Amino acid sequence: MRVLGGLYLAVVILLLTIGAGLYVDVKSEQAHDQNRKILVGLERMVRLNQSLTHLITTAVIEKNSLRAASYPSVLSELEATMQDVQALSARMTLSGEISALREEQSVLRAQESETLALMRQDQWAIAQQSFLTGDYVLALKIYEINSESAVGAVTIELANTAQQQNQLRQATLALRMAAVILLLLAGWRYSRHIQTELENERDLRTELTTAKDMLEDKVQQRTAELESVNRQLETISITDALTGLANRRRFDSYWTQEWQRAVRQGTPLAVIMIDVDHFKNYNDHYGHLSGDECLRQLGALLHVTIRRAGELAARY
Repeated sequence: MRVLGGLYLAVVILLLTIGAGLYVDVKSEQAHDQNRKILVGLERMVRLNQSLTHLITTAVIEKNSLRAASYPSVLSELEATMQDVQALSARMTLSGEISALREEQSVLRAQESETLALMRQDQWAIAQQSFLTGDYVLALKIYEINSESAVGAVTIELANTAQQQNQLRQATLALRMAAVILLLLAGWRYSRHIQTELENERDLRTELTTAKDMLEDKVQQRTAELESVNRQLETISITDALTGLANRRRFDSYWTQEWQRAVRQGTPLAVIMIDVDHFKNYNDHYGHLSGDECLRQLGALLHVTIRRAGELAARY
């Protein structure tokens, strides 16, 4: 009876720990999903806020109010995103930072509204002076710093939650192991036959663990190979095969990125386009292979001139 009592106790403990483990997994997934939604919402708020700033900046610089025509729709989307993030973070320590971000955005929107009003009145000089310098630029910088802090806080909270859930999982796993050990001991005392079966089960578990480890190693190896191939494919997709320079696709993407950065920071942007004189005559006279070699040498010369960040040599 004492042996059976030990078995029953081990079974009860095992069932309880399994239930606790499932509960911990569910709560961990819910918390992770909530924090992930908050993080995505914060990043979306940053992106939408940058879009609003870009719209107004472009309109002011180009003196064209039509450039800001999509401002109301982007603003509505930003406000909806802020409400979602604030609702998700209502019970978190992050809620105060979200509220502060919303207040800072209200200040930015008020200043943007003043600029829009000046644009409608064709007072472009005043609009440029008030928007591109002064309090708005300072408020924008403060908002960007605080939004980065909020994203960092969510990231830290995600890490802390994962650590806590991992500790709970380890505790339930330890209880499960204790229950298994109790089952093994009680089974050994109950009969030698059960002891043999338990030993076979342990051997099977060892084999399964070994097989699992081997499978995980193969999966990791395969994943590394796929990542390497993907990186190579990405490089090929943005590189001109003949000259080794960036291709048209890479140039278009890089141009858009640098243009937006130049507009945002108010810095100049330079583009140099080079054409090879009399190349058709050279190609016809020496042949296409020599023409290709000429282009490769030219590409190599252009490639070595790229020495600073922000520079790109591409075959247009």
